Parts: sequence; structure tokens; C-alpha cells
Amino acid sequence: MGRFKDKPWGGVATIEPTERQWEIIRWAFHRGYWNHPRGVTLTAIAERFGVSKPAMQESLIGAEYKVMKLYVEKRESLPK
Repeated sequence: MGRFKDKPWGGVATIEPTERQWEIIRWAFHRGYWNHPRGVTLTAIAERFGVSKPAMQESLIGAEYKVMKLYVEKRESLPK
């Protein structure tokens, strides 16, 4: 992931994933992208959305960061 090291995932304009990112996340999730073994490959997702594999990887990394950030911040705000 070295080529992504300079991406400001935390400094993006919106905290929540964009509509496009949600569309990709939902499509990939329902086809088992995060299952082990994977139900769908990164290549298949990229082809489905008409982008290159590196572009899809970057989009998913940004979306994953946003989703995790929302989840962690929500959990940390709950009373203990």
C-alpha cells in the first residue's frame, strides 16, 4: 500500500462515503468481497463499475476508511 501513503483519507471533504462509494460498497458486500474466501474479486468490481483495478482499490480504501472512522467514532462516543 505504499503508493497510497500520501492520501489524506482523514482530510477528505466528507466524512461519510459518497453515493458512488456506497454503491460500490453495497455491491461488493452483497457479493462477498469481504468474505474469506472472497466471493468477488477486486478485478470483477472494477470491471462492473468501469474503472481500472488500481482506481477501484483506491476508491475502496477511501470508502473503507470513512466507514471505519464513522464506526470507531460512534463506538467511542457511547457511554462505557
